[in-house]
Amino acid sequence: MKPQLLFAVRDAGLGELYQRFFCERGYQVEVASSGLECLDRLREGDFAALILDWELLWGGGDGILEWLRQEWAYNALPVVLLTTRLASSRVSELLRPPVVPNCEKFGSLHMLLESVRLAVTPSLPAEQSTNGLVT
Repeated sequence: MKPQLLFAVRDAGLGELYQRFFCERGYQVEVASSGLECLDRLREGDFAALILDWELLWGGGDGILEWLRQEWAYNALPVVLLTTRLASSRVSELLRPPVVPNCEKFGSLHMLLESVRLAVTPSLPAEQSTNGLVT
């Protein structure tokens, strides 16, 4: 069975890019474009990981993380946080469980893939990443 991922991203174009890229690599992918849609999908599905855009509309990354940390059924769901830049004063607060790694929002798709693989199967060694940049 393929691991199921939920990408909660503000930009529909990025959501389509992530969906295509990860489906080609053996994942089932759903995309939510707002915090409200993300919460609905989380309640309906059984996801191996959430890839969360910090700048997500209607709930934002911080709202989604707070909800995940309070809901016992979801607080162990691995979250890969997509950010442009985090304020240094917030890094330690945000990068605690369930957040595993965080990735630059417009960075390498292969680095994101590596982060997702580590989140979904943390005991497996990460594959070497290449430098395929998202444009």
